This record gives sequence, C-alpha cells and structure tokens, in this order.
Amino acid sequence: MWFGLKTGSSFLSTIYLSGYPYKFFLLLSSFNKGGLASAPPHYPNYDHQSFSFSCGDLAHAMPWALSIYPLLRKTILVVSGSVKQRMDPTKISLRPFKLSDVDDFMVWASDDRVTHSLRWNTFASKEHALNYIKQVVIPHPWRRSICLNDRSIGYVSVKPESGDGTCRAHIGYALAVEYWGQGITTIALKMALSSVFKEMPYLVRVQAFVEVENKASQRVLEKVGFLREGLLRKYGFNKGEIKDLIIYSFLSTDPLLN
Repeated sequence: MWFGLKTGSSFLSTIYLSGYPYKFFLLLSSFNKGGLASAPPHYPNYDHQSFSFSCGDLAHAMPWALSIYPLLRKTILVVSGSVKQRMDPTKISLRPFKLSDVDDFMVWASDDRVTHSLRWNTFASKEHALNYIKQVVIPHPWRRSICLNDRSIGYVSVKPESGDGTCRAHIGYALAVEYWGQGITTIALKMALSSVFKEMPYLVRVQAFVEVENKASQRVLEKVGFLREGLLRKYGFNKGEIKDLIIYSFLSTDPLLN
C-alpha cells in the first residue's frame, strides 16, 4: 500500500490512498503539501508531480498528515477505481487465434501465475505451444484471443455442451499478468457474451466454475453481470487437487452491467 499526494491547481489537490486492487481518490480543496518527489516505479503512467511514500513511513516522514484525518473524512468526493489505469475499451478486441500468435501466446501461457487456476499446464516450449494452437485452439468451437492493438494478451473460450445440453456452455478465460487490474477481462467477457448469444441462437445459459480462492475471477464475473448460484463442494480436479468451486451463470436474457 502507498499513500501519495498529487498537486493540482492552487485551489484543488488530490490525495491518493491505494492498495491492490483498489484506489481511493480524495479530492481536497485548498490543500497543497509536499512529499517525496517521485512516482512509484510500478505506476509509470503517473507524472513527475506525483508524490508517494509508504504508509509505514507516513508518521515519521510527514507527521502533519495524521492531523488531517478529520479533513479527509469531510472532503471525500469519490471512492472508486483501481491501482492501474483503466484500459481504453477501443484498444481491446477479440479474434480467432492464428499460428503467428505463438510468440505472444508464450508470454502469458508460460507464466505459472496465469495458468494456476486453468485446467491446462504452463507451456515450456514454443513448439509445444504451436502444436497446441494448431490442434486444440484453432479447431475449438469458440475460442478467441484477447488482443491489445491486435496482439494476443489472453483468451476467452465458450464451449457448448453436446446433445440435450447444447443450451448450456462453459466459459473460460485468462490474461497476461502485466494487464491484470485494468478491466480488460471484464471488457473481453462482455464482448464474448454479446457475440456468442448471436452466433449460437440455441444457447440459453453460459456458466463459469471458479475456485473459491480465486477472488479476482469472481469479481470479474460479478462486474460483467454473472449470478453467483452456489458452492460446489469438492467438485473440480485441477493441478493434483480436488477443489471446491463456485458456480456462476449468465442467461441470454440477462443484462450486461455497465
């Protein structure tokens, strides 16, 4: 967690108090104090006027800040957002995978943090990834690359069941770690749902199974508009363990959340 101060006009300044995955914006009138003149290294998009320091050093480095707590409580105007800047939705697209995606695919598919909750294992070689794209990904009924400026940074797949179960489909997704927390998966899932219900008119229900520990994925589904239906105890086998799963659903008649 870090606490920072960004100077604004002579009549308005902004204090940032943030910790993954949320950021709180406190808009203060006629308030302008100094800090350490450097932005956090993991927030490269903040300009040089952003001042930051750790909460652990707050009392020692800037004891005056502790005295403004009553002021902060009275001047909170907005509480929203996330640690990283939100992605411009116009830069995100979904398209079928191509063999030429293999290098971009390897960036995230070779990362254990990405594949931790997926049924498939981390890819160790480009050759393995190329065969997988050719033999599994491209023939898949509906698997799309999540693209940023047409470069693959993740995937979303929707697979209908067979026989009498064709009214149902399972949805899965993953995203490169460097793009977590920017709302990209939420954007991609909304795009996917808008497409699959049009392309598969027989589809009524899309469902997702999420490990209990995967809070981030649960938040994504809820932001899209999925309904949490319940806990399935010891339901899914993944990475050598039988795990409890939470089931979510989205119907063709459900609205996407803004």
